[in-house]
Amino acid sequence: MPKFLQQNRELFALVGMLLAVVVLMSVLNPDRFFTPGNFRSMAFQLPEIGLFTLGMMTVMLHGGINLAIIGTANITGIITALIVHAVQPAGGEWAAIVTGVVAGLSVSLFIGLANGIIVGYIGISSILTTLGMMTLVNGTCILITGGSTISRLPAPLLLIGNGSVLGIPVPLLLLLISAMILALLLRRTTFGFNLYMLGTNPIATRFAAIDN
Repeated sequence: MPKFLQQNRELFALVGMLLAVVVLMSVLNPDRFFTPGNFRSMAFQLPEIGLFTLGMMTVMLHGGINLAIIGTANITGIITALIVHAVQPAGGEWAAIVTGVVAGLSVSLFIGLANGIIVGYIGISSILTTLGMMTLVNGTCILITGGSTISRLPAPLLLIGNGSVLGIPVPLLLLLISAMILALLLRRTTFGFNLYMLGTNPIATRFAAIDN
């Protein structure tokens, strides 16, 4: 087997599985699956899952897991929407969007920081910590909204999930940009190297003078 194939066999295996699924779906439903409309629909819907996958992958690289990732995304969106509705009447559309996004990201940062402190400094396992956080966050989301949706958001904010740039869905662009940034972070920085080392062998990492 060529050296290039040996070094990237996992990547080729994943690409092969993807192609097999595409072929299978095309054979089972040729009139609907392999159409421009269907692929455009997937380009809007699937990047959200892809972004979650990037975050989960990063956590799993060092041997952890984050069960609260969906709940964190939900409460981030809820807080963002509520702040936008509260600020927009007095501050205008763009001031409301900026304030809402900053507030939403601050909440998600706080949740991630809390998970990190509990796992890293208190020593509770990541699966138990994030399971508890998931339950807490999901309950908070229901308490805040009462189970109802929040609508009538400004058009520029909706562009993030529903808009296109030069015919390319914005969610797909965000996924590609995020994946490239994360790839550079993991492959070309000390942080990324330490993350891989910690996930491979935490004891050896500690004796290699890497702060974990």
